[in-house]
Amino acid sequence: MGDSRDGKGPSSVLQKEMKEINLLHPDFVVHIGDWVGYPSREGWENFLKVMEIGKVPYHLVVGNHEVSRNWKDWYTLYKEMIKKPLYYSFKYENCSFIVLCCYSEKNGKTIGGKIDKKQLMWLEKQLKKAKNSDFIFVFVHEPLYPVGGHIGSSLDKYPEERDKLANLLRKYKAVVFCGHEHLYNKKVVN
Repeated sequence: MGDSRDGKGPSSVLQKEMKEINLLHPDFVVHIGDWVGYPSREGWENFLKVMEIGKVPYHLVVGNHEVSRNWKDWYTLYKEMIKKPLYYSFKYENCSFIVLCCYSEKNGKTIGGKIDKKQLMWLEKQLKKAKNSDFIFVFVHEPLYPVGGHIGSSLDKYPEERDKLANLLRKYKAVVFCGHEHLYNKKVVN
């Protein structure tokens, strides 16, 4: 699920989704980002309340609507309220799940559209650890190869960095889930 933003909080659609999710009894869900319209305590509190309706463990990916230009403003709130690293991995049964963050800090400003070198090195270690998993699933908000209105302003903004990421994901046969474009698209990249 993803792109559930609606002003200061989640949309009524997300509330309905969480009620429906309860009926399915999944072991967990992943929200692919854009929880709210813009980063604010009130918006995040409202979003988290709705996620709790699901009574299901959830994992969150940071989207562009969770960040602001000033890194400290949103990241301080994130650390306080979300209490998870910006990127992390976990195992479920014999599958590996990796959550990435395509937003990093440079000189106090938020930089979007790239996975920084530190995270890329971390990712490679995680993928090596996961190589014997049945499946490797990777979640990142911005697509590597957008097809909609975000062409040139997603992970394709920095093609050299995007290609390094893509080659690494391809090497380990990872399945990648992205948000950001507000549409469904399946793309196989060889």
